[in-house]
Amino acid sequence: MKITPWIIIISLGLILFLQIQCHHCPQGIAPRTIKGDSIAVPYPVVIAGKDNLVIIHDTIPGLIDSAKIFQDYYYKIFGNLVLANDSNIYVSMDYLVTQNRLVWVKPKIQNKRKTVIIQNTSIISLDKPSNKYYAGIGIGRSPVSF
Repeated sequence: MKITPWIIIISLGLILFLQIQCHHCPQGIAPRTIKGDSIAVPYPVVIAGKDNLVIIHDTIPGLIDSAKIFQDYYYKIFGNLVLANDSNIYVSMDYLVTQNRLVWVKPKIQNKRKTVIIQNTSIISLDKPSNKYYAGIGIGRSPVSF
């Protein structure tokens, strides 16, 4: 009984060792290293030619209206965003954006599923209580007296 855990530990170590030794790279691609890097690259490195490059120069216009930029920054933009509108549900959100921030959001949810309301009306007539007389005899005893 004492040897069973050792057999399991040794067999698991042997399986782990064999899996490490049986690792093969995909056929046709040899691992390479990039200059100055020690990480193997198992995929080919593609370098774009000069004909494939597109260079875009973005220019800033000479006249910038700062007052217009501040005016747009402080505008209050109200909007309504419809998220779902089908036969089952309608979901939309009203929102307010100012100073590049979302200030508030108010969701609207409407269930459009057709529902059937079953209403049962029960009429119960209640008789007014009347005076009634009862006759009877009572017998009782207690440990102290009879």
